[in-house]
Amino acid sequence: MADDFPKAAFRWLDIEDEGDLLEDYDVENFPTLLIQRNDDVLFYGVMLPQHHHLRRLLETFHEQTAEESHAYAHKTAERQGWQAMNLRRLLNR
Repeated sequence: MADDFPKAAFRWLDIEDEGDLLEDYDVENFPTLLIQRNDDVLFYGVMLPQHHHLRRLLETFHEQTAEESHAYAHKTAERQGWQAMNLRRLLNR
């Protein structure tokens, strides 16, 4: 998937190996996926390992402008709550 989206960064975090880093993240099931554009969290939740669903989701977000992604990320109360899950800031500490 990373080969198909060369401008995206993919990072695997194992809750068992990096539990201290991820302790504030509410991971209820596996795999939990977080998709972020700049500082906007666009998706945070469980996604079954079906690559065609992930591909379509990534394509949709890839087609958005940064402004559209920002509006999408803040449109609902649920998405606004996701903004606390900013992995970019967490990993750049």
